[in-house]
Amino acid sequence: MEKLNEENLDRIIDELLKDDEISTEEKKILFRYKKNYDKSFMNRVHYLKEDLSILNLEKGIAKGLNPNVFNLYRELIRQHPKTGPASIFNGLIK
Repeated sequence: MEKLNEENLDRIIDELLKDDEISTEEKKILFRYKKNYDKSFMNRVHYLKEDLSILNLEKGIAKGLNPNVFNLYRELIRQHPKTGPASIFNGLIK
C-alpha cells in the first residue's frame, strides 16, 4: 500500500465509502474522519484508528472489520503507530 498521507488517505476512504460491502458502523467512522477537516491530520488519524479498534473489538474476532477496512486499519497502525497527544512531544524531544 502507498504512503498514507492526507491526500492518499482521503482517496482511499472515498473509495471505501462507495463500497456496498462496508457496514453502516464502518461508514459512520469513515464519515466522521471526513467531516473533521478542522482538526489536524494526525489527530484525525488517531481518532480513526481508535474508532476502528473499538468497532473491531465490539464485533469480535469472528466477524471483525470488512477486509478492505481492516487492511486500511492495519496500514494506519503500521505507518502511523504514534498519533496520540504524546506523539507531538516525542517528536519535539528527538
